[in-house]
Amino acid sequence: MKRPENGVCPVCGAPVQENARFCLHCMTSFDNKTPVGAPEPRSKKRVLKWLVPALCVLLAGVAALVFFIAGNKAPEAAAPQTKKTAADEAALTGQTPTAEQEATTAEPPVLPTPLNTYAEFLEAAALTQDRLGCAGLWDLNGFKQVMGNSTTEFIKYTAPVNLSGARLDLFYRNDAQVVTLILSDVAEADLDGAKLLCAAVHAAAMNYYSDLPDMLKDEETYIRSDYDLPYEPFFAELVGRTERYEAQIASGARFTTRYLLIEDENETERFAVYYETKKEADGDVRYDLILRIDYFGNNEIELV
Repeated sequence: MKRPENGVCPVCGAPVQENARFCLHCMTSFDNKTPVGAPEPRSKKRVLKWLVPALCVLLAGVAALVFFIAGNKAPEAAAPQTKKTAADEAALTGQTPTAEQEATTAEPPVLPTPLNTYAEFLEAAALTQDRLGCAGLWDLNGFKQVMGNSTTEFIKYTAPVNLSGARLDLFYRNDAQVVTLILSDVAEADLDGAKLLCAAVHAAAMNYYSDLPDMLKDEETYIRSDYDLPYEPFFAELVGRTERYEAQIASGARFTTRYLLIEDENETERFAVYYETKKEADGDVRYDLILRIDYFGNNEIELV
């Protein structure tokens, strides 16, 4: 626009000052520039200056919201991990596992719960002998250790008994996991009393009420099985009787053994075996009674 002459705006005729750049009345510019008050167009660079930070803030907010929701969501239960055995690997690969592989993946054996310790046994026996009425058949205070063998893991105890020359030997094995009672050379007249002692030891070692006295008396209900050998060799070895028994048999003595397997109803892994060996020589009849309290483990007991 041409600058005003004579101090008058060429557009509206309003008076303007000398060297004025625009008319104060109609806002006409005299410099051919953008009129005052008109918005200046934004360039792309200026738009990006505020758009990029805004997007960053928005994305950060969305990420924080997702993290908060995920953190408050109840985690799902993880699927149980099953350890692969050598047999599983063999099924996948088609190869037969070696003995070494099977040994490394085999589950460790579970040891049975020990029976009463020897000290606990003596305390329990004081109660069971009174209940069974056999306190006068042995000297409970006379129990003493006579042998310990770290190789066979046996500890042997003995105590005086009032059974016409009979001998009592009590063996603890593997920290009371196996308890064995042997009553040797019991006279026929003392047989019932010796059975009561067996029941007292069973109840004291197992630490619960035992109906073994009835089982040992009632042979019609609890049938004995015949043992295939004249005597149980392992227990004869424990009391040092093997050579004597063989010599007696060679001299004409007659040995016959019966046994009764007693499963424990309260604890299925436990059982007891009652052996009764009858020895007849020169008109004299004697008995060896054995009570073995043991556990089945992975296999049933094998009586030869």
